Amino acid sequence: MSGNNHQNDKTSEASNEKKPSQRRVKSKKMEYLGAIIGNFVLLYIVNHLMQWHIPFITENFYKVLPYMNWSIGASIVVNILYIFFDQKFIRLGTVPVLNILSLLSVFISTFAHK
Repeated sequence: MSGNNHQNDKTSEASNEKKPSQRRVKSKKMEYLGAIIGNFVLLYIVNHLMQWHIPFITENFYKVLPYMNWSIGASIVVNILYIFFDQKFIRLGTVPVLNILSLLSVFISTFAHK
């Protein structure tokens, strides 16, 4: 009887070894999905700020809006890509592009009123 318990213990250990990596993959995919949803919410907010008549948002905001949309849209696309292809070399290629787009958006927004 103790032999069967030992064999069952090995089987449960083997199945437990696979579970953490499967959980990590699932967790990463949920992070990417959360980022996609968050970016869609941000996209909605950014595109409706002028309609909400917030006092510190000026007409110059329309000059910046396309760049912000491009930056947020690129982030959505990249996170969708990560759900299906989550390899390190893809992240190494896409993260700098996203950072440049974000920086460009901030840079243009800073100097749009001049």
